[in-house]
Amino acid sequence: MSEIMEYQMFIDGQWTPGFSGDTMDVINPATREVVARVPRGTKEDVDRALASARQSFESGVWSDKSVEERAAVLMNAAMLAVANKERLAYLEALTSGATIRRTLTVDAAEVSATLLLSAMIAKELPQVVNLQINGSRRGPFFSN
Repeated sequence: MSEIMEYQMFIDGQWTPGFSGDTMDVINPATREVVARVPRGTKEDVDRALASARQSFESGVWSDKSVEERAAVLMNAAMLAVANKERLAYLEALTSGATIRRTLTVDAAEVSATLLLSAMIAKELPQVVNLQINGSRRGPFFSN
């Protein structure tokens, strides 16, 4: 058995073991070995993450960015996914039981492609308006 990886949640700009500190095992379905331990999320963790997201949204950190700035953030994320595709494929294979060939050519590629497509949509379709979030109308989403 290889070393068991330990992970935390990223909430409000910080890595955290979570409110309860409890963890759960991640099992490789191909070998039935424990490959990682992750925080067992709680309602308090979700509430904290949502409050942070709401505060960030209301502060304008994202909503005040131009279309070009938003697209650049998404493009950067896509390039990071491409640069780290082997690691992403390895982790996906470990936790899903799929082969490295599949996770590298399908799963890791889809992550990059989805982020790239999102960047292209942000640039090419700036008139997406009237996004509804929690009952309140927020728009325009991509244009300022």
